[in-house]
Amino acid sequence: VTVVGGAAEDVEAARRHIASAKYAVQAYAYGYVVPPALCSTAPSRRLWAPNATLAAHVAAVEARLAAAGTPRTALDVACGSGRDAVFLALRGWARVRAVDSNARLIGCARFLAQLEGVASGSLELADEDVTQYYSDGDSGSNTRTYALVHVARFLDRRMFVPRAERGEEWPEKDRAVLSIPDAVAPGGFVLFHTFT
Repeated sequence: VTVVGGAAEDVEAARRHIASAKYAVQAYAYGYVVPPALCSTAPSRRLWAPNATLAAHVAAVEARLAAAGTPRTALDVACGSGRDAVFLALRGWARVRAVDSNARLIGCARFLAQLEGVASGSLELADEDVTQYYSDGDSGSNTRTYALVHVARFLDRRMFVPRAERGEEWPEKDRAVLSIPDAVAPGGFVLFHTFT
């Protein structure tokens, strides 16, 4: 079992609890070096899973993209701790860009990607608030397109309006918000899972 957390005392408490059930435990805390005596190199099952909607539909999306000869590229909006972006990268997606406004969660995503051995260059993680201003990485553009735009447990209805339809009546800050119609490539997919 691998335990990951931010506070050393919480990680240690979880490690003790799991070890009491006779499991081999690895423990990691941000900013805390785990003593070797607390670590195990025994293989263990993954304790995280991607969003159920993504997991249920990703194979069909991949098959359609393969049939069309479309490269597997994805934008994960409000990625949180990065489990869905890491899931796609581990499935061999050529390029996955994951954005979230919470720098601590982006740090968690980086750690998860490293822990899972995500190939260098396949996953880009950005601390960026798509509700304030969205530019797609170094290009400074917000019109690069993706074969899949994925959003789980996040909703900002302004994202559904194409930028071309955001006229002068729109406040400048709203015109800068990510546009999902502009981000998804022709023939691409939007996988949106949110609260009702």
